Amino acid sequence: MTSGCMILIRSGSMLVHAANISLKGSSLVSRCFPKVRLLPFGHRTRAASSSSKLNSLQNEIKNNSFVPVDEEGRNDFKTQLKPISKSTKKTKSKAKSKASVAVEITEPTNLEESESWDRGGRTDDNSLTPLQEAIRKIVNENSDCVSLVQVGSFYELYFHQAEEYGPKLGIKVALRTTKNFQVPMAGFPVYQLEKYVKILVHDLGENVAIVDQIDAGNGSTAEGAISGMPLLRRVSRIVSPGTLIDESFMNFNQNNYLLSISLPPQISGAAGGIGDSKYIELDPELEVGLAWCDVSLGEFNVQQTTLRELMSDITRINPSEIILPKSLQKNPYLKEHSWLKDLNRFFVRFQKEYTETMLSLAETHFDMNRKSLVRSLDNLTKKQIAASHMILSYIATNLPESKPVFDFPREHWSNKVLKMDPRTREALELNTRVVASNSTASTLFSTIRRTMTDSGTRMLRQWINAPILEKNELVRRQDFVESFESNVILRLKLREKLSAMDDFVRSIQRLSLNVGDTPTHLKSIASGLQTAEEIVDLMHVEVQPKYQHLLEDVLKTKIPSQLAKRILNTFEVDEIEPETEHFQDDENLNEENEVVVQLSSKDIKGVVSSKYDESIEKYRLTKKVKRSSPSSSAPTIPTTFQFSVKKTFNKELKDAHDEYSKLLLKERTIFSQIVSKIEATGSKIKIVEKAIHGKHLDVIQLKASESSLSNVISLFDSDQIKEQRQTSLVIKPDEWHTVKEKIERVLFKIFKHEERIIQQLRREALDEIVDVREIGRQIDFLDVTSSFAVLALECNLVRPKFAKENKLDINEGRHIVVEDGLKQSGELFIPNDTNINSSSSRLWVITGPNMGGKSTYLRQNALIVILAQIGSYVPARSCKLGLVDRIFTRIGASDDISRDLSTFMVEMVETSNILENATEKSLAIVDELGRGTSGKEGLSIAYGALVSLLTVNKCRTMFATHYGVELQQLLNEDNMDQSKVKYYKTGVKGGEGKFILDHKLRPGISKRSYALEVAEMAGFPKHALQISSRAWEMLNK
Repeated sequence: MTSGCMILIRSGSMLVHAANISLKGSSLVSRCFPKVRLLPFGHRTRAASSSSKLNSLQNEIKNNSFVPVDEEGRNDFKTQLKPISKSTKKTKSKAKSKASVAVEITEPTNLEESESWDRGGRTDDNSLTPLQEAIRKIVNENSDCVSLVQVGSFYELYFHQAEEYGPKLGIKVALRTTKNFQVPMAGFPVYQLEKYVKILVHDLGENVAIVDQIDAGNGSTAEGAISGMPLLRRVSRIVSPGTLIDESFMNFNQNNYLLSISLPPQISGAAGGIGDSKYIELDPELEVGLAWCDVSLGEFNVQQTTLRELMSDITRINPSEIILPKSLQKNPYLKEHSWLKDLNRFFVRFQKEYTETMLSLAETHFDMNRKSLVRSLDNLTKKQIAASHMILSYIATNLPESKPVFDFPREHWSNKVLKMDPRTREALELNTRVVASNSTASTLFSTIRRTMTDSGTRMLRQWINAPILEKNELVRRQDFVESFESNVILRLKLREKLSAMDDFVRSIQRLSLNVGDTPTHLKSIASGLQTAEEIVDLMHVEVQPKYQHLLEDVLKTKIPSQLAKRILNTFEVDEIEPETEHFQDDENLNEENEVVVQLSSKDIKGVVSSKYDESIEKYRLTKKVKRSSPSSSAPTIPTTFQFSVKKTFNKELKDAHDEYSKLLLKERTIFSQIVSKIEATGSKIKIVEKAIHGKHLDVIQLKASESSLSNVISLFDSDQIKEQRQTSLVIKPDEWHTVKEKIERVLFKIFKHEERIIQQLRREALDEIVDVREIGRQIDFLDVTSSFAVLALECNLVRPKFAKENKLDINEGRHIVVEDGLKQSGELFIPNDTNINSSSSRLWVITGPNMGGKSTYLRQNALIVILAQIGSYVPARSCKLGLVDRIFTRIGASDDISRDLSTFMVEMVETSNILENATEKSLAIVDELGRGTSGKEGLSIAYGALVSLLTVNKCRTMFATHYGVELQQLLNEDNMDQSKVKYYKTGVKGGEGKFILDHKLRPGISKRSYALEVAEMAGFPKHALQISSRAWEMLNK
């Protein structure tokens, strides 16, 4: 600053003095007035020039803050959050030699809760640097997210978030000291963003606000932008578990669903606390709306269900994230309801009030004209629309810069799928194991998976989660399986084509989201469509006459083959040519991909040989070049631009490439001349051509001894020497600079040509997005059904038949997962029969020793039903069943800490669910009911459940127990009709102290459970075993 300056003094909202004083005077003010703060304005700040403006300034400055500045004293009125008054802006400073200083008298602010980084001084906002204050504002406005703020080439955490999450991320937390604060911060390089987002979202279950910096000079005025001069910073995206798009840590072979739940008004009434009631009993038949979507794929689904069925539907969908209305978040009463407690196992967020109408959001996200859209929305229920509105609003909030395109909502109906509650799914281990919740090993899914594509694997998961009740559709699936099983050529050729197919449905959604590399996505789509067309031709040629009718239902959507041809004819083939491979190993390239030439006085021709020139040209075509800043006169291209479109695609592009080739030749010639000039000095010099060197672009670096460099310096004018050090010299000769600028301009011309061509193809592809997705679904269907054929051949499965009556007739059934594990150890699985029907044997009581195979047998029957009702063949010699509407299990028991339930309470809750909801078409699997309490009371509970299942529910039931004898006695004493009850037991072989479990089911009741023998097998200590044996003898006297 110069000796002259202006002082503005404010107390509260009043300007009390304005005058020109020296800088010495400003320091005197600081010493005399401890509560006075000096705020230096930048050179663009316009302030009052004399005290004559005092009255107008007093009026204008009221309720306004002085403009804060950045660390370098710069300011910009266009981007300032709280600009100074209009009259102050209009007043011009007359002398450029003078700088302005604002002095503000402030009173100390007492905060109710001081921050940990407050050093005890004033805590008003302006005590932070402008950047820190801008970041603090962002953090406060996104309080339910972890804010990652881009500052230069780093993403940073600040304040309490740095203290909390820095250690969890393994990042060092530093303190940035200001006048009054020590601000905690932690950061990591920009290129590590995905790594830390994965930890925060996937591992820690947090929402992450990505705050990117944007050049203020680009004119961006997006809503919510915040200035941290000279850059704007704004939330470009909020990453949550349900809104992942293209993250590498996503599991691409399963759906990543975001689910919203629209609850009935009665629950909203409960949230408000009707009257003096603290708890309101809710009708389980209250209707609930569901909407769920996969943002990364464009799938969108809706359903109307009830409170009773809510958890069954949610676990079927298996969402990564659930959205509830914001009004429920602070409701103290709803937490007592079981359905809300059950949501604790999921990642739940609360959505704020909507800002856009449903129709406006639908027009943005559904690929339909307005008239068709309105007509289609009318077919949805109000609750489905409300749930859809909530989920689209959430997406608009979390992805403000993306406009994902979805299929129009596909409606689902609860009465068309086999229902299973969360406990049943866990007990049967369909997709994950109970003992290792993140593991899919030894699950039904991992055992039967033979799909070739990620998208086919996603469909297989969906089928396992939602077995169907439509016989016609099941028969259709079985027919496809049979056609692939019986035709080895068709099966092998189809799977060969599927194995080479990209996930083109994901690629077209990436196009709609405008993420990733557009040419790569377009080529993936074209390749997928081309393969789909080849599969259609294959099916028509290879499908046997008896299965020709199946072709009417598969790949019926017309394939946009012309689009595929245009895309494939537009782009270069992705191949690494021999020259490129050679160049990458060339001795003239160092590890930074700089062109290096080692000069000696031996052979100048070797430096500019034809081999070297070809390598350089290849490098220009394929290497992604990073640039720190553009030339002042040359246009700029993206830092990662590389040629994609064929050079001969059209005349304009061909001419541009011809010009580019000529300039490359000229560049090589100039470089050769420079090398020759240097070589003529006889010095041994290493020449490095560098795209970037500090702040300089496209320079030549010379490395040599000090004496060798001294012979070269005189060859170049002083303005051509950009940097000179003891053993290196950086030069940029005029002719070199000129040709480089010309190359940059022609590259920009090529880039603009390619961009127009690529964007036109992108629009054409998105016009076909609905058909492309439908084709993808049909390909996935072929993938899954052909995989069932492979599974049937590998595992000796049979085609099940469906009956009208409620029966389960299985001959030599096997547990497919257990059998697969035994095969790996060279053991055989012991099969067992099942013959349950409504006419003669509705309920089976199964007894036998521990480890005798009772639980395995129960589960195997449930899994056979599920396999049959997804269209697969089943592990048995033969199978005939009536369709099952629900499967219930009461298998195993443990405490449920999350719901504050004891082991016995868990048993009772599960059993109550069976007794309340099982129908005649259901299958109930009950294992050792009553063991969680005293013997007699447990027996009483077991007997009550057994009689209810037999006489009230009348469902197909398998009841494994150690109370076999006692239950039969109670049935006899109670004069119950036992004509529909059958007793079976697992066998034990052995004699003379031998104890062998044969796992074979046979009629009868086991008199003993052989607990002592099993304890001995488990390694029970001898002394304890002797005591147990003596106790057993005493109890049986």
